[in-house]
Amino acid sequence: MSTRRIERLEIEGLFGRFNYAIDLKVEKGGVKILTAPNGYGKSTILNIIDSFARGKYSYFSQERFDKINFILSEGVSVSFVREGEDVFVDGSAGRVRLSRMIKNERRRFGLRRSPYLRRIDSELWRDERTGEVLDEREAFLRYDYYDELNRYVESPKKEGWLDDIIKSLSVFSISTNRLKSDTDWGSRRIGDGVESSLRVNEVAKRVKSNIQKEIMRQFEEGRQLEASFPARLIAALSASSESTSVKYVKDAMNRVKEKEARFVGLGLAPETGSAGKIPSFDADSLKGAGVIVLRTYLDDILNKFKLLDGLAGRLEVFCRSINELLSFKSISTSADKGIVVKISDKEKEEVPLEYLSSGEQHLIVLIGELLFKAEENSLVLIDEPEISFHPEWQEKFLGILENIQRENKFSALISTHSPILIGDRWDSVIELALQCK
Repeated sequence: MSTRRIERLEIEGLFGRFNYAIDLKVEKGGVKILTAPNGYGKSTILNIIDSFARGKYSYFSQERFDKINFILSEGVSVSFVREGEDVFVDGSAGRVRLSRMIKNERRRFGLRRSPYLRRIDSELWRDERTGEVLDEREAFLRYDYYDELNRYVESPKKEGWLDDIIKSLSVFSISTNRLKSDTDWGSRRIGDGVESSLRVNEVAKRVKSNIQKEIMRQFEEGRQLEASFPARLIAALSASSESTSVKYVKDAMNRVKEKEARFVGLGLAPETGSAGKIPSFDADSLKGAGVIVLRTYLDDILNKFKLLDGLAGRLEVFCRSINELLSFKSISTSADKGIVVKISDKEKEEVPLEYLSSGEQHLIVLIGELLFKAEENSLVLIDEPEISFHPEWQEKFLGILENIQRENKFSALISTHSPILIGDRWDSVIELALQCK
């Protein structure tokens, strides 16, 4: 199924106050920026887009609006319309009633299943991690995306045409909550608090998993090449060797050495030195069959290395982007730990990820999710990337984002308060407040 793009979003009566028409035609690798004072709905707009793309219909039953119209590529449009207490979804193929799709009894049951929430009143709940008191609507909206919770939540009737549209969208959202994991259902209590996993550790696990997966894929490719090596070598020896030169072999050895150095530095290859194990030679010492044998061997190594190029590019951008901003520390990647942080002037002193500052953790999580979770051709939603960022970091962020986009080829929609982050990119800005005058 081809990916559809959300090209325009029209909202009437958001919060009973605002009407917006937002052009979302963002070219691949492009960026659009939402900005406005607090209360104009920047984050809400990102939530609207994310909820639609994920089929999170419950969000629209709870949010306050008159009409939300999504205009998609290929001439497709979908509208959420509130009529009194009812919410409907309109499309070319029909109308679907969504309101009351979640019964209060099921909602309350679901909330009781959350490990963090404790009921303190008929419609009030306390998050025991933070002490924050939430009303029922806030609690449900915050926790209803848990798989564990959704088992107890009634889903709307499936509609084929709407499901097909949702499946054709590719949207990835990065919220403002980038430090603690929202889905840490395996937490255990410690004293008055809760031990909760940090997102920075989740990024490290994802990097580690990606590295190990590619190493295993390369290993499997190597096994296949080794199995077919004798047959391929005999075929090469039987053919004319005129096209195989000593110069080609020497060039291939240099390419192997360069790639090995690159991959070792990223944790993608052990420091075995395949090329270094080959004895040096001159043009007169290697002739005929020897050239062909060595060429076949080196070509196999280079073919295995090709499998690592894609991940290597992302790992390089990851380390380079973060190291450009870090002070007194440097970051690298490894197959054992995923992410390694060290004190710059104390090479052997490693810093645990949980000891990093909130700004450093925000940086690693943000860049890590952009590189290792955002898919090609997707629309990436980033809510307030400037959180915990020093002005210098804010100033450099869009440049770093562009480098990441060249690697992953996605477009982005950003919500921000920061003119420093925007810099000279005001041609990409959508000022919501101007639409309200």
